[in-house]
Amino acid sequence: LPLRRWLAGTTMGGGSGRMGGGEPRPVLSRTAQNVKQSGIREVMELAWALEQGFKREGSKERLLHLEVGQPDFPAPKPVLDACAEAMKSKQYQSYISNSGLPCLRQAVANDASVYAHAPLNRDNVVICHGAVGAVSTALQA
Repeated sequence: LPLRRWLAGTTMGGGSGRMGGGEPRPVLSRTAQNVKQSGIREVMELAWALEQGFKREGSKERLLHLEVGQPDFPAPKPVLDACAEAMKSKQYQSYISNSGLPCLRQAVANDASVYAHAPLNRDNVVICHGAVGAVSTALQA
């Protein structure tokens, strides 16, 4: 739900401060209300609205979502199992380096070395939380 639409029902947004079921909504600070939605989120909402329109019309058209990397397939079971196991480890229950887990960076470097036809190591790799973070990091380098 876009922040501005959600805020319309809050007391700070001029509404009653109640959700549809009558529960009080949290009141957000003016600073929080003025946070601008990222452009990629706007594209995402437009794409989802377009996709819903296709479904309502019974169209066979499909969108390939590239805006936020929302997969339309389940994660493979071995990946889910490995994630569940890693979450149990104390090693992965704390803050990590800004550039990512060293073991993950090394694994990416090993794989990328094949494509780069050059030896890479973890010092050549930064793990980012998404394309926007990656582009921002690259432009600030």
